[in-house]
Amino acid sequence: MRVYFYAGERPSEGLVNLRNALRDAGHNCLRLRARGSQFTARRDRVIINWGCSDNEVHRLADHGVSRVLNGVPSIANAVNKRDTFQLFQREGIPCPPAFLDFEAAQRALIATRCRIYARTKLTGHSGDGIVMMLRQDDPAINQNMGNVPVVVFGTDGIVTNGAGDHIRALANCNLFTLGRIGKRTEYRVHVFGGQVIHRSIKLRRNREDGQGERNPTLVRNVNNGWIYGNTEGVPAQVDELAVRSVAALGLDFGAVDILYYDGAQPEALALEVNTAPGLSPDSSALLRVS
Repeated sequence: MRVYFYAGERPSEGLVNLRNALRDAGHNCLRLRARGSQFTARRDRVIINWGCSDNEVHRLADHGVSRVLNGVPSIANAVNKRDTFQLFQREGIPCPPAFLDFEAAQRALIATRCRIYARTKLTGHSGDGIVMMLRQDDPAINQNMGNVPVVVFGTDGIVTNGAGDHIRALANCNLFTLGRIGKRTEYRVHVFGGQVIHRSIKLRRNREDGQGERNPTLVRNVNNGWIYGNTEGVPAQVDELAVRSVAALGLDFGAVDILYYDGAQPEALALEVNTAPGLSPDSSALLRVS
C-alpha cells in the first residue's frame, strides 16, 4: 500500500516522524505538493490529511477513489474551536461550559467561583488569542500570567483592571469557556482507528530545577513553561472520552486534549482535538495504516 501525506505548506516535525515510522513498517510514503500535484488517485492509495481544510485534498482523492484519513469537513470542525464545542455539546461529549457572547460569560463569571477563557481567535493554537477573565477574588490574581492578557472584574461585573484593547476584544469574542478553580491534570491522548495509541501528560518544563512553581498555571502552553511528557497512568475515563471525542468530529485520528479533575466524583472534560499533532519518533511508531 502506498501512503501519501497532504499537509499544505506547513512544516511539521511530527509528520516527518510519522512518515519515517510508516516507512520502517514497510509502507511507501510520500508527501504531496501543496498545489499542482500530479498525484493519480487509485484505490490502493491512502491520503493522510494532516490538519488541512482546503479543497485540494478533495481534488487529489478524485472524489473518493483514494481513501482519505481525516476528511476536510471533519478537519474544519476540529480546527474551529466554537464549532468543536457546539458539536461536543450536541453529541453529549463532556466539555467545559461554553458561552457564545460576552454578556453570558460575564454573568457566569459574576455568579460562580470560576474563571473564563475568552477566545479572540477561533483557530488559534497553543493559547494564541486567549484573554483571561478573572474575578477580583480569584486566588490566581497575583500569579505571573506570562504573556496571557488578563481582565479583572469585580463581583458587580465592573472591570477593575485590564488594558482597554483587551476589554474591547472581549466584546467581539464569540467563544468563552468556563474554567474551574482547583487542581486539575491535563492529558493528551492520541487516537487512531477508534483505539488509543499513545498518552502524554502536561508537565512544568522546569519543575526539576525548582523553578516550576513560578510558572503561570492558567494557560498551560510551551511559552508559559509547560510541555507534554509520556505517561501510562491515565484513568480509563480519559481514554474513553478521547475515543468518543474523535468519533464525534468524524475524524479517523487525532490527539485529544483533556482536563481531568480527580476527587470523590472524578470528571474528564474534552478541550479540543488536534489534527496535526506533534509526534515523537517513539509515539509515531505506534500508528499503522491498514
